[in-house]
Amino acid sequence: MKSSLTLSLPAGLVILLLAGCGSSDPMGKVTGKVTFKGTPVTEGTITFENVEQGGIAAGELQSDGTYSLYCPQGGLKPGDYKVAVTPPVVEGSSNGRTASSVVPKEAKDIPKKYRDGKTSGLVASVKDGKNQFDFDMN
Repeated sequence: MKSSLTLSLPAGLVILLLAGCGSSDPMGKVTGKVTFKGTPVTEGTITFENVEQGGIAAGELQSDGTYSLYCPQGGLKPGDYKVAVTPPVVEGSSNGRTASSVVPKEAKDIPKKYRDGKTSGLVASVKDGKNQFDFDMN
């Protein structure tokens, strides 16, 4: 029996989030919108991974496809990022009996190639100040 409990961020991501966020250095605030063939992706997580300095920051997709990256210090370090869009995860049974696990929710509007920054082809060059990155997956 599957549960409808939805978790907003994958396990362990919160710790990694902090590594991609800035401190007293110049920082970029990142917002944008994610669509699939022009239609807003209404749930999931967008993840920015800094390819040079390491670190990850993520934001939850809203019902209109918009997102804001979460950084406790107020912004993301400027640099080049690989971007991935992942479906939310749900608690479910992995073997149909009693074992419970966290699995990705079925999301036809997030093709598999976009779920990993290495294969998505989505990139962002974050600058100091306000940044808006809109991504349309097809």
